[in-house]
Amino acid sequence: MRSKNSLTHSPVLGLIIGFVLGMLGGNIIMAFVMGFFGAFIQMIIVAKPRFHVAGEKGEGFLKSEQDFLKNIMALAALVIRSDGKDAYHELSFIEARLRKEFSQDFVPVAMSHMRAELTRPSTLKTHTDRIGFEFDNTAKIQLMHFLISICTVDGVMTQNELKTLRDISMRIELSQKSLDAIIAMFRFRNEQQQQQYSRTTKVSSSMLDDAYKIIGVNSSAGNSEIKKAYKKLAIAHHPDKFAHKGDLAQKNAAEKFKVIVGAYDLICKKRGIV
Repeated sequence: MRSKNSLTHSPVLGLIIGFVLGMLGGNIIMAFVMGFFGAFIQMIIVAKPRFHVAGEKGEGFLKSEQDFLKNIMALAALVIRSDGKDAYHELSFIEARLRKEFSQDFVPVAMSHMRAELTRPSTLKTHTDRIGFEFDNTAKIQLMHFLISICTVDGVMTQNELKTLRDISMRIELSQKSLDAIIAMFRFRNEQQQQQYSRTTKVSSSMLDDAYKIIGVNSSAGNSEIKKAYKKLAIAHHPDKFAHKGDLAQKNAAEKFKVIVGAYDLICKKRGIV
């Protein structure tokens, strides 16, 4: 969903103005020429570029998107409120993330704002319009990773939390497939941890379903399609690709990569893929 000001950031306004000016001269051909010229000028002068991928300068997601921290915290507050429970664990998680990325003097100020967001009424539209327009797809995915981390800090994602996440994802124009893959990653990793804790190798059908979602294919996909999808993901998320972005970015990439490899290994085991 675009913000109310999105018209000024697109070539549409320039197209309309140019066309009208051309028509004033009484020439339909000139109107079209002026319209396209106006659109071109609009794109060069007025159009607002998308922000770079979070973490490009070796910073964590929150630090690299500091200009949007108020919007991010407001969305975090909406997610926390949708749980309907005490927010102690969620706030502790957010504070820990802030301490990793910001100076110690900044953290109390940010947390004070976070607690204020929990008490004031807020709507998704106010914050998702801006993020939907400004964030590129990678930054949107990192935002959803952050919000889902908050939801799952207690090990459980409620239906209300899931509904709020889907609403946010839809409004910032992130595909449902991308959101499903992110959620599947968290569920898969949680089940892996439960397996290690209980010392069992039993695999549930939901864990296998999540593995397919993580790789980004249907369970009916052929072996060659699965291998191709996995290779593409492995290249995109290999930790070595994030070495220049700092330790935090590389660590996050390593965690995602581990889940991707685990999902692929599970599918291969079930299918007998060598």
